[in-house]
Amino acid sequence: MSCSEALEVTNLSELDELLSRQSYILGHQPCAADVMLSKSLSACSKCIKLEKHINVYRWFNHLASFSAAEVNSFAPLNSSSLLSIKGVTLVKNLHTSPSVEKKAMVQKKENKHDAETKGKCNGGSSLKEQSPPPEFIESRQKLWDELKKKQDELIASKVPEPIKVTLPDGSVREGSSWRTTPYDIAKGISQGLAEAVMVAKVDEEVWDLDRPLTRDCDLRLLKFDDPDAKQVFWHSTAHVLGEALERLYAGKLCYGPPIEEGFYYDMHHDGGGVSSSDFPAIEDVMKKISKEKQPFERLEVSKEDLIKMFEYNPFKRSMGSAEQPNQPTQTLSKGCGGGRTCWLELLRSAHMQRAKACKTK
Repeated sequence: MSCSEALEVTNLSELDELLSRQSYILGHQPCAADVMLSKSLSACSKCIKLEKHINVYRWFNHLASFSAAEVNSFAPLNSSSLLSIKGVTLVKNLHTSPSVEKKAMVQKKENKHDAETKGKCNGGSSLKEQSPPPEFIESRQKLWDELKKKQDELIASKVPEPIKVTLPDGSVREGSSWRTTPYDIAKGISQGLAEAVMVAKVDEEVWDLDRPLTRDCDLRLLKFDDPDAKQVFWHSTAHVLGEALERLYAGKLCYGPPIEEGFYYDMHHDGGGVSSSDFPAIEDVMKKISKEKQPFERLEVSKEDLIKMFEYNPFKRSMGSAEQPNQPTQTLSKGCGGGRTCWLELLRSAHMQRAKACKTK
């Protein structure tokens, strides 16, 4: 395949924008569309300089890490010759030459063999937390503290007004705007409810338990058996995974959404790939984070401050610019434990109160 033919497959800028919002062509799971497009670009990746498109580059390298058996298990495409997905047009039935494909398969097998051999020689993964922690943590913590202080002062300056909070059974609880939180309402009902509830819904908007109420509202207190609460659980747990990846790999986090009955996180780092032998170390750090009882905090920042906050991470800068492009601000969330910012993330939904709750339900 010539480079001109590969460039006809897709507009790389459009593809980069798509992959800034999701991990794969069709969403959160890899499929034949990803394989097809990555193969077509592989033959001329040097010519088209994929590294200039950071999300495409991350996706392209990630696809190359799958084994042949994993690729064969991906969902197939439909029979249409053209597949248009969210503005990105993919041309079906384009293949690299057999020699290129065979070479790629051989390389994958060699990489897998090397990883397995290394694991056996080392008695498993030698993965440990970065010591000292990645340099970007200290700089973003400093900026977060400055901006959070200003936000707290602004909220404290708000004059509280009496508000009425209506519960699903029709009962009404009294509160104060900018002071009363959903957690306060839950605790006022019973300590057991306060401990069991995961997140709130305020006038049908998913709402953090520690986020002050600002007006008269309808309030629902959601437990894990509620679909919205489950999504928040997976969302928060995904961010605990993200923190573990930063601690272990000093990786640049990309996209970490909740999905049906679970979660995942994309990451780019300069070392080798993540192998299954690393999973126990990742899980151990996630358990450690849970025991630290890190509170989840939220902060609204300007787009300019967001760029400063994520100066070290081109993926988050790109995502922050793409999301709500007409809005001057962006909401961030973070977990803080051990005297430092342990993770920092663009906020798409509410979080649980603390990372302690991110454990098996």
